[in-house]
Amino acid sequence: MTTEKIIDYGNEVHVKKARTEAQSKYELLLRAIGKVMDTKEGRKVLYEVISMTGQHRTCMGKDPHETYFFLGQRNIGLKLTAILTEANQELYLKSLVENKGGN
Repeated sequence: MTTEKIIDYGNEVHVKKARTEAQSKYELLLRAIGKVMDTKEGRKVLYEVISMTGQHRTCMGKDPHETYFFLGQRNIGLKLTAILTEANQELYLKSLVENKGGN
């Protein structure tokens, strides 16, 4: 069970502390992703996960609900791509080249 911290957004000290904690967590995430991307296997896994989001296919479905579902998947893919390129753009591009033919 996780407990969420209550932040007093009217208190500048609380806001600054929360912002610093969030930034630290994000930096840890970027470093961890960088370590995964350092291996060919890690790049393959991340490439396949992004492919599953349908980022490069049409979002149009048979009905509005399916379209919204596809748009949600695509949004996750776009966010993940942004994080990967921020973590290490060179290795992200390398993963695209390595996996171009689905190898």
